[in-house]
Amino acid sequence: MSPQTNGTAKAAYSKSTCKKLAETKAKLEGINAKIRNAVVSGSIDASEQLLLAQQAVELNLETAQAQLSRLRKSDEESWEDLKKDVEDSWEYLSRSIKNLANRFSDGMG
Repeated sequence: MSPQTNGTAKAAYSKSTCKKLAETKAKLEGINAKIRNAVVSGSIDASEQLLLAQQAVELNLETAQAQLSRLRKSDEESWEDLKKDVEDSWEYLSRSIKNLANRFSDGMG
């Protein structure tokens, strides 16, 4: 792949991943707001499992952001090697968000 094509691919991947991360952060803020409201209203208890699920999401979000930052700062030759780390951290973040949503749903039931 030529350097210009590679640079264009890196820019496109970075841009789409940043957008996806921003959308996920907004979704997560909505979930956390619902959890806070439910706890304050007494609809659910702030169980240890729910708190651990929230902490896992925050940790995985920080990791995903750090991996994306590393990729964005990488040179044109090495960015594709970092792509797997970004994708892995994204998968962990997605799983932890699903777990958090399930813990919240379990608490509401």
